[in-house]
Amino acid sequence: MLKKIISIIILSFLFINFSYAAGCKWGRSYSDVYIKKVQYNGEYYPYVTLSDGKEYTLLYNYGVDKDYGKAMLTLALTAVTSLSKVDVCINGGDLTSITIKNDK
Repeated sequence: MLKKIISIIILSFLFINFSYAAGCKWGRSYSDVYIKKVQYNGEYYPYVTLSDGKEYTLLYNYGVDKDYGKAMLTLALTAVTSLSKVDVCINGGDLTSITIKNDK
């Protein structure tokens, strides 16, 4: 089971790049924040709560049934369980980008 989780995480990092070197292409960027929790609402959309206490939808227009949504959810859960700092992009209340930082 652990090998499967590690493989998913590694593949997510290898094949999907959610960030831009100059910051967010659209929306607002936040650096060095933590994802405190991931939860679902009544409509089965994942929500992410950042360390500032604000809640954002996670790829509202994609959903977790699409590959992009699955990868983003994997990154969010990895950030929560590893207690890693992240850089994120927010566009209209929707979290559209997650970059896990390796500060350890």
